[in-house]
Amino acid sequence: MRKKLCVFLFTVCLLLTGCTSIQPSYLSQEQISPEFRCKATIVTSSGEWEAIVSHTAENGFSCESDTISYYWSGGQFYETCAGLESEKGPCTLPENSYALALKEYLSLIYEGQLEPIDSETLKGSCSRGDFIIKADGKTGKLKELRCDAAGFLATFQEEF
Repeated sequence: MRKKLCVFLFTVCLLLTGCTSIQPSYLSQEQISPEFRCKATIVTSSGEWEAIVSHTAENGFSCESDTISYYWSGGQFYETCAGLESEKGPCTLPENSYALALKEYLSLIYEGQLEPIDSETLKGSCSRGDFIIKADGKTGKLKELRCDAAGFLATFQEEF
């Protein structure tokens, strides 16, 4: 009797584990950390830049390179060149500016509607075209932001 019961329970366990499906995990926008400061390499059709990129939960943004740095504050960009601030105040960046493009993509991560693709990828769309965001699903740290239609690629390295 005991042997039959063990065989029966073993069979039930096999059937139950075989019938349950494993749901794939997807990255969500909420998992991506809204606050970070890291090194980034930004490649566009007009060049390649190394910068320190910062983003705050309040949608603050800065992109600092060795020569020119851009800061987003109060809905406008300000820039510095070799550490000197512009006296003219806010500046309007050209549409092909890497800093403007990066700011727009980052805003969409936290404010837009993105489609989960897998455990590390989200897909979005904007006026520049469809774009892909890759992030670490466990830590929420950005890895890559790519928009092939705009010829834009940002890879994010170490945070500090």
